[in-house]
Amino acid sequence: MTHFECLAKPLSSQQVELGLEILARVRQREAYTALLHEHTASLGVHQPDFANLNHAVRIYSSSVVWIQVNLSSGVASGSGFLIDSRYIATNRHVLIDERTGNCIPPQAVQVITKEGTLQVVSIHLPTWDVDDVAILQVQPASNSLTPLWLGFSELVEVGEQVMTIGFPSPESGEFAENLYCNTGLINRVRPSPHCSERVLEVSIPLQGGISGAPILNQLGEVIGLLTFWLERRQELASGQIRSEQSFYAIPVELLRRLRTEIHN
Repeated sequence: MTHFECLAKPLSSQQVELGLEILARVRQREAYTALLHEHTASLGVHQPDFANLNHAVRIYSSSVVWIQVNLSSGVASGSGFLIDSRYIATNRHVLIDERTGNCIPPQAVQVITKEGTLQVVSIHLPTWDVDDVAILQVQPASNSLTPLWLGFSELVEVGEQVMTIGFPSPESGEFAENLYCNTGLINRVRPSPHCSERVLEVSIPLQGGISGAPILNQLGEVIGLLTFWLERRQELASGQIRSEQSFYAIPVELLRRLRTEIHN
């Protein structure tokens, strides 16, 4: 922190990114937000207006992708988003053949963007655990497709307003007809046996096909990926069954960890 504060201005993009990580790791949220606001243009970060989300959808539609997976049992669907011109993030389970338990080959994946289809070169899964995150390497996308900015799990707070954009329950039709947007809150952040990091409980309902969609905060950062839901059933004294569903996103820290593993 001391070294960063002594850097000569103006800062390079790499120095700004390092400064943001330092501030996030030590949980200085206000200083982090101020630095991000100062450099949103150079970092390519778009902050959504939750009162006019149609404007945000126009922009983020160039960052999200519709993933179609050809399995022996048929075609499955998922969502994802660009984190680099060559890399797309999604959930691990989107790419697993349930019959075999194995990851499908790259040629069985079709990545549909606003501008067309991308060819998948390779699939990267975590080596440290079975955390539900994956990165697809694709042929470089066109300049009209824009990566999303990754936030930091340390700064996520309960009560934050968030949005998602993806492709739940897709039907026949093109990219635009299946694009979906919704908003909600971070309800809780807590440990889970389904993840090596604390998961984000959100008030955004999950539907088949939305897995891998980004959770974006008010700063326009990805703070998680919509991943799974749990249903709790309780028998009441009257004999009735009460059912409750909770919806979860895995934290962006796992995506950062996998991206670092790939680059190293």
